Amino acid sequence: MVDLPSFLNRSDFIGKYLPGYVLVVLYILLFEFDKISSLDKDIITALVFVVAGPTLGYTITQFHRSLPYIRSAIIGDKDDSAKEELKKTVRRYARLKTLLSVEEKSELELAEAEYDFSISTGIVFLLLEAIIFYHIVINDLKLDPLIQIPFLVLAGCLFVNAHYQKTRAYYPLFSEFVKKYKIT
Repeated sequence: MVDLPSFLNRSDFIGKYLPGYVLVVLYILLFEFDKISSLDKDIITALVFVVAGPTLGYTITQFHRSLPYIRSAIIGDKDDSAKEELKKTVRRYARLKTLLSVEEKSELELAEAEYDFSISTGIVFLLLEAIIFYHIVINDLKLDPLIQIPFLVLAGCLFVNAHYQKTRAYYPLFSEFVKKYKIT
């Protein structure tokens, strides 16, 4: 495996930045490939791997992480218990992070990053699907409409994997640590 710079840990790379790289690289390959040859490769590389990838990846991660709060704000008027449970979980998570050992924190962050990667990259494939559909509709893109199928299949698989990661890895690990440290 490639060594990452010290300012970038593995869970950040997997959960926050890698989905952005997927989006930027696939977008360039699908929509801007013919223009790449006329641009300086060093500039393209810097833009993709230093600026665009991490920015988009982090934005997508924060978007999917904000969905429970948005849902709670919309449905919260009808169900205050759900809003309180969400707040309680956030407080428990914050408290837990202060108590975990370095190894435990790393383990929890990796499980969280694997979930983040799956859900964020699933969103990336849906976003690319929407862009492809738009370009096909306006006849701007000379692609076979069947190219949409792999993106939809990949998105579906990633969403299933995200559910699996969340319910079989991240939540059980979180719950075990909450019990271990007696956080209420």
